[in-house]
Amino acid sequence: MFSLGLNILLPASCIVCSCVLPYNHSYQVCPSCWSGLIPIKKSCATCGRPYAGNTDSLEYQCGSCKKGSKTYYAKARSIGLYYGTLKKIIQHLKYRKIKGIAPKLADWMIEHMPEDMYIQKYDFILPAPIHIRRLRQREFNQSLILAKPIAKYYSRPLMLYNLYRKKMDQAQAGLNRNLRITNVKGDFGIKYPERIKDKKLLLIDDVYTTGATVRECAKVLLKSGAQQVDVLTLARTEDRR
Repeated sequence: MFSLGLNILLPASCIVCSCVLPYNHSYQVCPSCWSGLIPIKKSCATCGRPYAGNTDSLEYQCGSCKKGSKTYYAKARSIGLYYGTLKKIIQHLKYRKIKGIAPKLADWMIEHMPEDMYIQKYDFILPAPIHIRRLRQREFNQSLILAKPIAKYYSRPLMLYNLYRKKMDQAQAGLNRNLRITNVKGDFGIKYPERIKDKKLLLIDDVYTTGATVRECAKVLLKSGAQQVDVLTLARTEDRR
């Protein structure tokens, strides 16, 4: 009763546009802003780089992938562009600790899951790990709270703590492509390689920027015996190659 009265006196506002939300609104983004989220429709069959061409082929590859650029993962897909409304929502999730929007984001990912992502085929779903010290600072792993509802929806097991981050590097945000790559080099390890031997794995992260983090994770997983690693992220930045 107290919280209801407080909500009436101090109504919550949308974290994107600041409009007043109804007192019983279950998350902190207004319907208008949610409806403005635009999923990626066309992307490279390998790295998931979005494109706006006329072809609708599921086999389309970007120039880098045609040249044989090493990805380690078999394919990567992102649900939306890290821009505008989606970017603001993710920044509030990660840096302002507004965890209540994570289930809605996971629902949006499920609603717009690319047609060539057959989630049921994966033996395990793994969230991209963060270092224990960063976890203590942030109080949660954003990749994990996105991965949990997806794993539950598709009835796939989550694998936690096997893939881990060895050291706490400088945060990737704000670094250029080359620094991002060197920043995560050798950062990840596997505690129990026998548990992923010959398994098909789906790695889930929040944002694909240069792909440095997910490539390094996939590299370690494959070297430890995984049969295949695919990547799914909530968002992808605009092309920065």
